[in-house]
Amino acid sequence: GPVLPPEVLNLIDIPGTCQSKARDWLRTGKDVLEFNAERIRQRYAMAVFFCATDGGDWLENHMWLSDLHECDWYNRLGLDPCNRVEQMEILRIHDNGLQGTLAPELSILSTLYELTLSDNMITGTFPKEYSSLSELDTFVLAFNQFEGPVPEFTFRYPDMVYYDIGYNRFTGTLPQDIPQQMPDLEVMLMENNDIGGTIPTNLGTLNLRRVHMDDNNLTGPIPTELGLPPKLKQLYLHGNQLTGPVPSEFGNLEVLNHLTLHHNFLNGRPSNPNSVGQGNGNGNFDVDNSICNNMATKQLQTVSIDCAALTCECCQCAETGAIDVP
Repeated sequence: GPVLPPEVLNLIDIPGTCQSKARDWLRTGKDVLEFNAERIRQRYAMAVFFCATDGGDWLENHMWLSDLHECDWYNRLGLDPCNRVEQMEILRIHDNGLQGTLAPELSILSTLYELTLSDNMITGTFPKEYSSLSELDTFVLAFNQFEGPVPEFTFRYPDMVYYDIGYNRFTGTLPQDIPQQMPDLEVMLMENNDIGGTIPTNLGTLNLRRVHMDDNNLTGPIPTELGLPPKLKQLYLHGNQLTGPVPSEFGNLEVLNHLTLHHNFLNGRPSNPNSVGQGNGNGNFDVDNSICNNMATKQLQTVSIDCAALTCECCQCAETGAIDVP
């Protein structure tokens, strides 16, 4: 299994730490002498996690730290979170009042393929030790209070399909090789953070279904490649500092429902100065007519822009009030 760094291992000998408390609790278990080393490590990791997130104050903590197998401790799953050899594969505890920080020891659970801890009050940075969780395909940290740069290793999970870090305080930038590192990524939710830099131009080469990048500090142009994913239904880019034109390639998105572009610094195509609000003199609008045509012929419901800066035949104007998106 993964090796914890010395500064983490040393905590076990400091009275009052969660590591020390977890060890002492393990020692009192009635069957502990019958457990193999892997089972002890798994049980220890879960106990430290429970302590570090104030498990005693969780809304629901049924059976945690009981003599029952840790696979039978409460989770939001409704089914067995472990595999046939009793290794933890799913840790899903959302909307349950977790506070405090994430324990590095959870990285011991090397067979995890889902980590869902959304809608809690977890603080601090995301532990670097979790880079060893190489099986993850579902990663959901939304609606917590994580801070610091988004660790680059979270964009290196090779099996990742569903990635959600929205509504935190993450900073940093997006690496440019996400498609190479996470070729199966379909859902990328990172709204309401403080992530800057540019949108990777090759992101659109992925088979994306939902992309929420709104309310960050993203800069630069919108990549035309985001008009490529054939199954893309939601593209939220509002509330950034994006510049340049609206890609006409968005007209190729056959199943797109919602496209939000307002509260940016986007600019139109070169236009006739006498045609403000009327397209650019030859019937072409800053938001390409092919995009608006999808409202009539396809599934498109919302396109939002800053109407003071862009012309469009079918868009909602941010200036006139709230934009309604799911």
